[in-house]
Amino acid sequence: MARDIQMGRFAKYQLPACLWAILIFVLSSIPRLNPPQVGVRFEDKFYHFMEYLIFGFLLARAFLNMSAQGRERKAIITAAALGIFWGMTDEIHQAFVHGRDASFLDFLANVAGVLFISALVWWRVRKRRVPQSEI
Repeated sequence: MARDIQMGRFAKYQLPACLWAILIFVLSSIPRLNPPQVGVRFEDKFYHFMEYLIFGFLLARAFLNMSAQGRERKAIITAAALGIFWGMTDEIHQAFVHGRDASFLDFLANVAGVLFISALVWWRVRKRRVPQSEI
């Protein structure tokens, strides 16, 4: 029974982050990937930012679910560090894929997405934790 509950929690919280990491790896393995045009400047960086914003959210959600109350900050920092590390290894991986290249600016867009959502999640956690009388 406890094992079933644990597997259910894994499927709900950790599995989405794992699947997103796999999706990032698969997409990075496709030579000359041509995503649809969205009509914004620096479209490639926009895609990297959004991809890692979602990944950062999924990681924060996964790590927050595993952390004890009062350890939210550590969970979010760990999630952000893992997201940034994955973004770095993703760019290195692309250096070995024909038709792709490693880009420091893409890495910065990855980092920006992870850090933006991490800050937003931290703000939400803090807001939820602070009693309304103290605001």
